Order: sequence, then C-alpha cells, then structure tokens
Amino acid sequence: MQRRRFRTCFVAGVAGLLCFQQTFVPLPFGKGERTGSKQAENKELSALPAWSDASQDSRRLRSAIESILREQQALREEAPLVTGGTIFSVLSAAALATLAHTAWVGTAALPVIASAIFSYTSVAESSGTKSLGLGRCSFSQALADAAEQERKLAVAEVPKALLPFGAGCTAIFAAVCVTLKIFEEDPANLGSALPTLGWPSRADSFPAMLGWLFCFGSVVGAAATNDQALLVISKLRPQLRNPLQDEDENEVIREMEDGEIEVGLRARVLLAFLSIVLCFVPLFLFEQNPSTQSLMTAADEVAVIVSASAAAQTAFSFLLAEKSFADAERRIAAQSRQAALSELFFAQAQADAAVLAPNSAMSATSLGLASVAAEFSKTLSSGALWPAVASTFYSTVSALTSRAEADAAYLENEASKRALEGMEANVDTVSAAISEFQQLQRDLSADDLSENIRIALKGLSVGETREFRGLSRDQRRKVHLLAAELGMVSQSFGSSFGPSGRVTRNVLVLCPSAGSPSLHQEKQDPFEAAQQDLQRFLQTLTDEGKAIQKTLVQGGWVPVAGMFVLGSAASPVLLGRVGAELLLPLATGTVGLATAWQETAGKGAVAVAKRQTAFLLTKEAQAETLLGRAQLAYAAFPTDVAIATLATTATVLSAEMNLSAWWKFLAMLAVIPAYMACLVAMHRRRKVERYVAASMRCVDAKPIRVRARTWKQRCWILPLLLSAIFPCDLCSRATIACATFAAEIALGMAESSQQLANATGSLARAGCVVATADAWSQLAQFSARALPARTSLAVVSTLMATALVEYSLPVCALFPAFGAAVFVRSLQLNRQSQQASAKLEEEFMDMQVLRKVEPWARLRSMSDSSNRPERSLRPKGTGRISVLEALSPMNVANRALRGAVRLKKIWEDRSPAEAYKPAPAVQAVRSVQANLNEIRSLTRYTRSSWFRTFSVVGLLTLASVVQPWILFSSSEVVLPVAGAVLTIFVAASESDARRSASASKVKAADLKSATSTMEEFTASAMQFRSFLLAAAGCTAATCVLALISIKPWVFSSRLSWLQTMQHCWSFGLVVFHLVAAGASMLPLQAVLLWTSKVKLDMPASRSTIYPPPLRPGIVSEGPLPKGSRWCDLWCRNRWTFVQPFLATLPGILLAVLPPNRTFEDRAVASTAVSSFVVAGMLFLAERALFHVELLTAGRRMSFALTDTLANEAEQQSALLPVATAATIAVSAAVTFGVELNPFGASALALVQAVTWILASRKALQARFGSDAAIQASSVTESRMARPGRPLKESPSQRGQWRSFVSVFSRSMSLAENLVPPLQFNRHEGKVSAGVRRTFIGQWCGS
Repeated sequence: MQRRRFRTCFVAGVAGLLCFQQTFVPLPFGKGERTGSKQAENKELSALPAWSDASQDSRRLRSAIESILREQQALREEAPLVTGGTIFSVLSAAALATLAHTAWVGTAALPVIASAIFSYTSVAESSGTKSLGLGRCSFSQALADAAEQERKLAVAEVPKALLPFGAGCTAIFAAVCVTLKIFEEDPANLGSALPTLGWPSRADSFPAMLGWLFCFGSVVGAAATNDQALLVISKLRPQLRNPLQDEDENEVIREMEDGEIEVGLRARVLLAFLSIVLCFVPLFLFEQNPSTQSLMTAADEVAVIVSASAAAQTAFSFLLAEKSFADAERRIAAQSRQAALSELFFAQAQADAAVLAPNSAMSATSLGLASVAAEFSKTLSSGALWPAVASTFYSTVSALTSRAEADAAYLENEASKRALEGMEANVDTVSAAISEFQQLQRDLSADDLSENIRIALKGLSVGETREFRGLSRDQRRKVHLLAAELGMVSQSFGSSFGPSGRVTRNVLVLCPSAGSPSLHQEKQDPFEAAQQDLQRFLQTLTDEGKAIQKTLVQGGWVPVAGMFVLGSAASPVLLGRVGAELLLPLATGTVGLATAWQETAGKGAVAVAKRQTAFLLTKEAQAETLLGRAQLAYAAFPTDVAIATLATTATVLSAEMNLSAWWKFLAMLAVIPAYMACLVAMHRRRKVERYVAASMRCVDAKPIRVRARTWKQRCWILPLLLSAIFPCDLCSRATIACATFAAEIALGMAESSQQLANATGSLARAGCVVATADAWSQLAQFSARALPARTSLAVVSTLMATALVEYSLPVCALFPAFGAAVFVRSLQLNRQSQQASAKLEEEFMDMQVLRKVEPWARLRSMSDSSNRPERSLRPKGTGRISVLEALSPMNVANRALRGAVRLKKIWEDRSPAEAYKPAPAVQAVRSVQANLNEIRSLTRYTRSSWFRTFSVVGLLTLASVVQPWILFSSSEVVLPVAGAVLTIFVAASESDARRSASASKVKAADLKSATSTMEEFTASAMQFRSFLLAAAGCTAATCVLALISIKPWVFSSRLSWLQTMQHCWSFGLVVFHLVAAGASMLPLQAVLLWTSKVKLDMPASRSTIYPPPLRPGIVSEGPLPKGSRWCDLWCRNRWTFVQPFLATLPGILLAVLPPNRTFEDRAVASTAVSSFVVAGMLFLAERALFHVELLTAGRRMSFALTDTLANEAEQQSALLPVATAATIAVSAAVTFGVELNPFGASALALVQAVTWILASRKALQARFGSDAAIQASSVTESRMARPGRPLKESPSQRGQWRSFVSVFSRSMSLAENLVPPLQFNRHEGKVSAGVRRTFIGQWCGS
C-alpha cells in the first residue's frame, strides 16, 4: 500500500512539474556550446545559411555581430550553477515535497511545508532583484560618466567652432595677398595704380593698401585662432565633477559654468603678443637687416610673407586643437562604448530576472492550492507542492545567472573608467595613426600564410568546413577576409592564451555553395567600374544642384542668384581686364569667407545641441542610479513576506495540533522573526520611497505623495491590538500577530512596487525625451558634418581663381558663381543645424513633456541610406521543436540521461587550468571586447573604388612633386592649389564617415525611443499589478485567521453574544475574501490591457500609439483616463460581468458545501480557495508582465548593441578631423614654403597623400562600424531577449527558459590546450546540432 502511494505521488509530482513547465516555459531547444580547442575537433557544419548569398560585407558584419551575441550567451551557459546554495535549495525543496507524500506527515503540516518551499523561491527572487539593482547601478554610473564627459566635450566645442573659420580666413587672406602681388608685378597694370601717399612706386598704390589690409587681417585672425585653440585645449584638460559620486541623492544637477574652466587673461594676452611676433619673424629670413624703407618698397612681398606665416601658424594651432579634441573624443567614445556594453549585460540580467516574480507567484499559488486541497485530499495537496519545487529551481538558476550578468555589467563599468583615463590601447590619435600604418604595412606585405589559407579554402567542397586553430588577431583577419572573398562563411570561436601570451582564437569556415556571387560582383571590368563611379559622382552633383535650387526657391533668391551669376560671367566685359583680374579673386574669396562662417555657425549650433543632450542624459543616468538603489532596497520584500508567512503557518500548526507546552512555546516565538521581518520591510519601504522621489525629481517628475499611516510608522501597534482583543488562546493570538505582520509587509511591498512603477514610468518617459533630443542633436551633427568639405571647396575655388586669373579670365569668372553655389548649400546645411539645435533647446527642457515634434520619419531615412541587410537573410524555418516531440518519452529520457552524465562530472577532479580560469563574467567581457576588435579588423581596404581614388590622388601628388622641375615660374600658384585639392579628398572622407556615424547614432536613438515606450507601457501595467500584490498578500495572511474560529473562543459557552461574534467573524472573513477574489479581476484586466500594447515592432514615434501610456502616479492619484477607468474595465466586454462571478464561485460553493460540515470549517475552505484564486490572478498578471519584460529586454539589447557599434564608429571617425587639420596645415606650409624653396614645398604633397591614405582607411572603418550598428537590430530582432535562442514572434508565445533536465546537460567548459599558431583541421560527416546553432545561430534551419 505504501509503495502504491509513493508511485502515485511520484507520477503526480512529475505531471505537476511538466504542467508547470508548459504553463509559461517553452520546451528546450538545442542550444549552442561555447567550444574550446578540444571541442573544436568535433565541430561539423553542414546546414546552409540563409545569408550565404549576401554580399561580403554583410556576411562579415552579421558573423561578427553573431559572435558578440554568442559570447554574451556563453556567460549564461558558463555561470556556476552547481553551488552549495543551489544544491541546498533544490534538494531541500524536493526533499520536503517528497516528505509530504509519506505517512509521517499529517495533512495539517502540508501548508507549513508549502510555506517553507515558498520561502526558498522568495529568497531567490530577492537575490535576483538585488542583482538587477546592482546591474542597473553599474550601467547607469558608466552612462553618467560618459554623459558628463560629453558635456565637457560640448563646452570645448564652442570655441573650437571658430577654428575652421580662422584657418579658412587666414588662408583666403594669404591667397588674396598673392593675387595682389601678381597683379602689381604685371607691367600692364602699372597704369592702374592710384597713388595715395608720397611713397615711391608700388607701395602707394591701391592694391598695395589692400595687401596691407589683408595682411593685418591675417595677423588678427591668427591671434584670434590661437586664442580659441588655447581655450579648447584648456577646457579639455580638467576632469569635471561627477554628481553620481556624491552621497546626497537629492542633489540636483547644475548646469556648469564656462567661467570655471576659463583661461586667465594674462595668458591670453601673452599668447596674442607671441602670435603677432611670430607672424613677422620670417621677414628676417629674407633680409638680415630689414629697414622701413625696404619694407615699404617691397610691400607686396612683405604682405605675402606675413600672411603666409599667419596662415601656417593658424593651421598649426588648428591642428593642435583638433588633436587634443580628437584624443578627448576618442576617449569619450570608448567610454560610451563600454557603457553601452554594460547596458547590454544589464539587459541580459533583466531578461533572466523577469522569471523571478512569476515563479514566486506560482509558488504562492501552490501554497494556496495545497491549503485548499488539505481540506479534502492529502494526495492532491502534496502533489501541489511540485510546481513550487520547480519554481524554486528556476528562480535559483535565474538568480545565479542574473548575478553573473550583473558582475559583467560592473566589469564594463570599470572598463569605461579605464577608457576615460586613457588606459585603453590606441586611444590617442598618434598611437592610432602608428597602429594604422603598421596595419597598412602588414596588408601590403606578401606572406605565405595568406596563400596557404587561400589554397586550403579553395579545396573545400559544398557543405564542408575547415577550422583554423590558435590564430592571432591578424591571422584571423586574413582568414575572415579571404573566406568572404571566396563566398564562404566564417566565425571565430573560443579564447585562450598562446605561447607568447597573446590571445588566440579559432576560426571555423563553412563553404555553403559552389559558386560565389559576391566574388563575381567584385571582379568587374575596370572601365565599367570607372563608369559607375562617374555616374555616382554625377548623381551626387545632381542631388546637390536640386538641394541648392530648392533653397533658392524657398528663400526667393532666384533673381538675386541669376544676377550674380550673370554679373560674374560678364565681369571681364563690364569691368575690363584690369578690374576683373583684381575683383574676381576678391569676390571668390569673400564668398569663401561666408562659406567658412557657415561651418563655424553650424558647429556652434551642434555644440549647443550636444551640450543640452548630454545634460539631459546625465539627469537620466542619475535617475537610473537612484532607481537601482530603490530596487536594491525593494529586494528584501519577498524574503520578508516569506518569513512572515512561514511564521504564520507554523503558529497555526501549533494551535491546531495537540502539542506539548514546550513545542507551543517554541511556535509562539515565531512572532519574533515575523516582527523583525516587518521592521526590515518598513525600513526598506521608506528607503524605496526616498530613492524613488529623488529619481523622479532628477527627470523633472513630481514625486507621488505617500499618505502617512500609523501602521507604517509603528508596525507593532495593530498586531498587538488585534492579538489582545481576540478572546482566544495564546497560540491563536500569536497566529493573529504573525498574520497581521504578514499583511503589513504585503501592503508595504505593494506600495513600494507602485512607487517603483511610478519611477520606471517617469524614467521611461524621460528616456523618450532623451532619445528624441539625441535624434535632433544627431540631425544637427549630420548637417554640420557636411560643412568641412564645402569649406574646403570654397578655399580651393579661391585658390583656383587666384591661379587662373592670369591665364583665362572667362574660366576665372566661373569661380565666384561656383563659390556662391557652395555657399548656398552650406547655408542650407547651417540652417538645418540651427533649426535642429533651436528645436532641441526650446522643446526639451522638461523631461516629462512629450512634444509633437518628432524627427523619426526624417531621421530614419538617414539611417536607412546605409547598407541595409537583405530581407532574405532571415531564416525560412522557425527552428522550434514541437511540444509533442519535446514531451516524448524518448526525448525526456535522453535529456535526463545526458543530465545524469554531466552531473557526474561535478565530483570529478578539475585540471589546474580549469580550476584557475577567470570567472565567467571576466571571460564574457574579454570575449565581447575581442569580438568588437575583430569587427574593426574585418574592414577591407582592397576595394576597387578605393584603388581608383588612390590612383587619382597618386597622380595629383606626382604632378605636384615634379611641377617645380618643369614649370618653376608657376610654382607659387600651382603648388598651393594642388595642396588645397588634396585637402578636399581628406575633407570628403571626413564628411562621409562622420555622417555615417551620425546615421548609426540615429538608429540607436530610434531603438532607445521604442524601448522607452515599451517600458512606459510596462510601468502602466505594473501600477495595477500592485493592487494584486496587496490583495494576494492580505488574503494569504488573513485566510489562516479563519482557523481561529474553529475552536470555541474563551467564555463563548457563557456569553451567547460571543458565539454570535465568532460566527460573524467567520462570515466577515468569507465575505472579505469573496470580494477580494471578485475585485482582483479588474487589476488583472488592466494588466492584460496594457501588456497587450507592447509589440515587438513598437515604433519610435508616439503619434501612432493609442491609447498612450498612463502618466506615472495616475493610478494612485487619479483620475484615470477613459479606457483605463475601473468602470471601463468592468464594461470592457460581455464576459467581464461573468469573470468576477467565476472568481467568487469557488469561495461561494465551499462556503455552503458540503452542508454536513460546520460553517466554521466551510469558512476555512472558502477563504483558502478565495486566497488561491487571488494568487492565481497574481500569477496570470506576472506571467503577462514576464513576456513584456522579455520583449523589452530584447529591444534594450538591440539598442545597447547598436549604440556600442555606433560609438565604435564614432571613435574611429574621431581621427578624421585631425587628418583634415593636418592637410590644412601642410597646405599652409606649402603656401609659406613655396616662397622659400618650391622644391621642398612640392615634397609636402607626399605628406598629404599619406594623410589621405590614413584618413581613407579610418573612414572605411567608421563606415563599416556604422553599417554594423544599423544591421545589429536586424540580427538581434530574431533572438528576442536571449541570444542564441529561436525566434519568438509575439508576446503570447511562451518565454525562454532552460528546462529542468537540460541545465546539467550543457557541456562543461574545459580548459583549452595551447596549440601551434596555425593548424588546419578538416571535418566531414554528421552535423552536431549544438555547434550548428552556435555557429549559424538564427540564420540556419533547425
């Protein structure tokens, strides 16, 4: 009989476990394994990726992004799950559930056992919530540090905006001085000199006076530019205060004052004096003892020398300031990248912690079911414990994995601090340039390794793989590039240290098809490729012309522009030869100055926009930190509830059973832990309230005023009062006190949960505002970053007009019109920047006010203009295992057998390498960083278009070098023009790359806005969830009070009214629980309503969303908007009238049936089943919130990864302004050096060519990183919240957990052996499903 009962209970337990797993847990999928060098020997791939026919860049990008996601997934897989706490929690919970099936345990003790199991789940929830708070604090601190440095960079960008104008102004003034000198040297123009003073010959002419005027202007421009460069360097030097380092959470972020970091007046005056002196020092190189008479005689030459030296000085100052600014920008980009990675790990922790609340609700539901079933059947009651055991296991595992991911977020926070200190390799521009030239040398050098790899890859047949083991970064780069060139798919695996101490990894290459479409696309006819380049160039000119025409039409400037063009073309006829030679270069230079000023104005607007955005981001980050502190304070509530519930059930057991006085005394002592738990809960409630209020104030939200209650301040009064007035024995009084403590804790938990929901909603609304502000800022930057190329064109047109004025006046007459067209386009771009900056400054001062001005439609076209991933890259199959297949006995038995084999390895000895390997969080951080570096190294520099541009630059450089040897007389004009033309190539590369980086930041802002909207809807649902928490806690605590009425109260036999009061007490408890069960349907309906609004394809624009999310705190303050009111929820559909009745029906039935029992016994069953119904409602609400949190975490991961890659592109493009400034400095040196030695000046063209090579390579890296950022969301959108998992298409589908038997069936990570630098392993045969999913991910069929 005993064996039969045990068999029945075992079957019931397994059925309950499987039922729990199918309730809200999907069946296990074949998950990838993080493989080492030993495991790599068995890796075989045969599935054909859906993206194998994509372009080479798309394959490399998606493969590298997949590697980042896989390494982050490996952190979860390698988290130390088998710990002492895990084994104790799971085994003790299983032992208690098994003990409940034996005859030694009575029916009355089953609720106590269920409460004990519930305490395990609650402790795991507290641990996971604490990890979530720690992860939020870590990533928000990193984000705040980066935002603070962004503010400092924006402050320094205000004076930096004047540097391009100063450099262009002095360069144009120098060119004008050269023009005036040539004009006066022409004998035909002597008659036009107008003497004004008594000075001899050329010194008293009008052109000479103009030369002196422009010479004086160039000197003043050099002094002003040097002054602004000093301000830029000084503003970048100090470390600004970080408000997050202060302990006072109520401190408000103050707008920083520029005066705090201004340079002293004495230093600025001294620098101006030195700048003026240095402009005249080169005069002594021409004459040893220059006199006033000689200077007046050669006034034109003096003006040229002084203006050229001023231009060279200005260009050098511009270069120094750009170098300092680029160093700071690269450091801040690296810091922002690490902050985004920290948020990436936090999003994974958020996904893992999402399961904790549903598991606790399931455990509470099991407690209610066990309490109800104990009234009728012990077998049913004991079988209800197994879902709680499964909840304990899942919560324990999720708490461990979320802690590992929170540790990784903390490590990324520390990495961001190191990046700020400049400890990262190649952060400064000089180191980055040297590293790039070294990489160029390695690319151009021929080696046997590339040839061996090519031969090995060409020998692969269809579906065959080859593994290259123990490769360094350069070797892996060669493998990836050659694999992409041959139309194959490659990906890096593992991470180990080679014999030389360098990190080595393995690369696996798959040959998906016999042909290579991308290879045929690359090998095209050179003439056809040149024709395509010409067509693209003409299309660009056409687009620019249309933009200029649109600007002229909108401004009504078409007649003015027509008159200007006609006047410029007819100037040789109208002004004559002499007047045209003098006025055409001056007109072109004037237009060039106006164009340069547009760049200055546009960059000034960008600086203001960036400063405002960084200020908003800093406030948001501080609010996130305070919210994390509030979550840390809230983490103790589940444990406190569990302690009070366990104490209540223990005292009930002692009151119901005939125990000795000693045991009853021990049971009565359970009041002490319940009281202590209540004290801790009330203290944590006050901390949550304080941190939430500070967090909401940071984002301009009004904190919700919490009503002061007596039980909140003195939680002992109500339990003491109730236990004193009830006429019952001491054990029953202890039960009343513990139940009251538990109810107070539940109410405090519900109130704190609502406070957290209000803070989350306020932060989400502020996140939408910050994302929109960032989008406007990126729009301003996108427009302003096109201005340097236009300024370069304006300077070049001035120099070309100066050069050609002696040879062809009709051709020279076209340059003013060309310069005017460039000016109009620059004016349009400047206006766009000004409008975006003004919109940002006017509309986004209040972080809780959502304006209707949304730039998403316009900005999305910017990000979509980059290389988008092909739609055909999505897998055709879902890759999901059917439920029947997963539940088949053979599948369950196989997984259980594999789990037992893996579990046996726990007691096996580990190797020294395994024992001393880094923690999983450290490994994940290192691997993700290695994959980021690998994305950078995958950039190809062998494109035919790059070679064609290189040929043009090379020909121009060669012509500049040989020009003095052929046409020495024209060197004074030709060499400066050639240097300016070479500057155009670098400036064009800068504009293109930095605009692509802005486009990727736009994509990140788009995703951030959508994520914030999803979080705001989630917060709206969480506001209603707090009512269910309060109802579930109060009903669970008060249902045990019905047991007090079973025994007659003291003096009830003597006082009839006391018996009546006892019956009224039982009836009141029944009515209270029935009302709570029926009313709990309304909050559940509200939770389901708001969670249904969260979609996977949530748009960034708020205009398309209806109804909008609830305002934070509106549920507690009211009034609710239409559609969310309680009456609207009640009348939502015809079934809403039936649902409350169905919720109260079990309680009503058990209150009247069976009639042979006493009313007190029926009241116990009725209150227990009503409490079970309320707990079930809470579970359904938590389940709906779980799916929404998974979707939100998945979108947050997409945003974090996109932001990471966008910051990587920003870091690579930060070097380009330095390259442009360097070419400008070299061009100024050419202008100055051509007066001394034209042969040496011509050699400087080689420096400009080398600078273009560096700039073009960095531009390719920036564009490659920008394309990776734009494609990141398309790679992660099929993964949802957890990388490496199949597609989840809607929130209604099941979540994503590891199954009970598959946790121990994952492969234990082994230490990788050191291998030689290069080994080829060829694999054929059957495919391993785990490795296939690891390598191919979502782009392969199952």
